[in-house]
Amino acid sequence: MTEYLVERPGCTLHCWAAGPAGAPVVVLTHGAVLDHRMWAGQVDALRARYRVVTWDVRGHGQSRPLTRPFTLADAVDDLAAVAGQGATCLIGHSMGGNIVQALIRREPDRAVALVLADTLCNAGPLPQPEALALRAAPILAAAPEAALRRAMAAVTSVRADVRAYLAAAAAPLAKREIVDILAAAAGAVQPDPGYRIAKPLLLIHGERDGTGNMRRAVAAWAAREPASRYVRVPHAGHVANLDNPEAFNAALLSFLGGVA
Repeated sequence: MTEYLVERPGCTLHCWAAGPAGAPVVVLTHGAVLDHRMWAGQVDALRARYRVVTWDVRGHGQSRPLTRPFTLADAVDDLAAVAGQGATCLIGHSMGGNIVQALIRREPDRAVALVLADTLCNAGPLPQPEALALRAAPILAAAPEAALRRAMAAVTSVRADVRAYLAAAAAPLAKREIVDILAAAAGAVQPDPGYRIAKPLLLIHGERDGTGNMRRAVAAWAAREPASRYVRVPHAGHVANLDNPEAFNAALLSFLGGVA
């Protein structure tokens, strides 16, 4: 993979590219308090046919330090800078899916297709557990840091090795940064019952995703999106691509084969 930098207000973004130059471009955006390494299995699966771009969202991984507070609006502008115009597919996990949705809602021609993994619909109603979590940000800030980090890793994955990666990815972030990032991600949901994503869309999540009301919310979202394909990944939690990469990659390659 080739590493490169993108200079943005308040942060230098670290990005990586693999695969043939001139091939259809696929851009992958990771979830909250994670980093580009979560997509290693997908890069390996895609790089023979696609130009695959991963990046560390501002405040995460190597895209540190920040010189101003984390906001989702800044992250959306960052994705626009990283992806450029006319990407074949934008892929986002959890918060990364919220970032992708916000960009496509603003600029529909940024991509031909979308893959949104273990994420909530920005235009749908915020499920009650997630609404409670948003209001509970001050409580999270007061919680013991070690307990907060353990709880985040435990609820995110069904595998011990994946939970170890999750803990390592979150380790450089201060607790205040974690709380701010989680609150910003939850704040991405701005209900608009009439909005639809008018392009090929893969909605995918782990069948054992235990974060809030994710499983029910994504199923309801798929039912209202006529252009969507809906996949539940077996034996997987909130990071379906890490918990069961074989099943995730099979669904991903099948979907991409129909759009590029």
